[in-house]
Amino acid sequence: MRDLKYNKLLSGLTLSTKIREELRVDLKECLLRNSTVRPPCLTMVLVGDNYASKMYVDFKHKTCQQLGISSRLVSLDSSVSQEELLVVIDKLNQDDSVDGILVQLPLPDHIDKQVVLSRIDPRKDVDGLSPYNQGLLMAASSEAVVPCTPLGIVELIRQVEPNLEGKLVAVVGRSLLVGKSVRLLLENYNCTTIGIHSKTKNPQTLCQMADIVVVAVGHAGIIDKNWIKKDAIVIDVGINKDNSSHTVGDVNRDSVYEQTINLSPVPGGVGPMTITMLMKNTIKLWKKRFKIKTKYC
Repeated sequence: MRDLKYNKLLSGLTLSTKIREELRVDLKECLLRNSTVRPPCLTMVLVGDNYASKMYVDFKHKTCQQLGISSRLVSLDSSVSQEELLVVIDKLNQDDSVDGILVQLPLPDHIDKQVVLSRIDPRKDVDGLSPYNQGLLMAASSEAVVPCTPLGIVELIRQVEPNLEGKLVAVVGRSLLVGKSVRLLLENYNCTTIGIHSKTKNPQTLCQMADIVVVAVGHAGIIDKNWIKKDAIVIDVGINKDNSSHTVGDVNRDSVYEQTINLSPVPGGVGPMTITMLMKNTIKLWKKRFKIKTKYC
């Protein structure tokens, strides 16, 4: 694979380290000034024993520990019914010691994801995927809890392009978790967005027009240089395994090398930013609940 050291890689690891330290210091100062207030608490709900999901939950737990956030895990068997899962969420909604609730996705096929996400109290919806928070995001409200991956994507882009106004952005993929939400968020920054999905006509031609391309389809190497215009910024959200079991993105990195001016790597790009934004959202909900005001979050 070609060495990308001469290209301006958008390192999520580097930016995450910086933001996490800012969050850690800010939280410490908040607790010192508000000695009667407990630390923020994030509760994660894990259904089943999916290896990747367990790994992600472990990463999140460790990051909470590093920042001074309390974290809890509710583990449920994969056979749990939808109604039983909803009862668990109801209890967490009513638990005054919990500030943020995260249901780790994906869920088993017999559980309706949207029903479950809709059940989370919007004031504890740390992933920002409830209909209420999605509506606030659509309305460009500052009160919206923004989904963690889109929030991390925008933070990455703004490191190299702080003024997004008027930029044309192609978003490949239309999932609620990434595609739809990142389009809403970017439009709130006055970008013009194009949504590209499996039913789009002439998708490659549309993508070639974009100043910024965000790819989140879950298909290894599907985007090559023929999709990217010269000096575009490319954000690769994909997490896939190649034939050698290496982690790769949705973008063919070797192919787009000459075209891009900035490219987020996989791994080490969007992934670390997603976890960092989860921490940021947790602290934001905690501050709002206890009416704590600081310069950060």
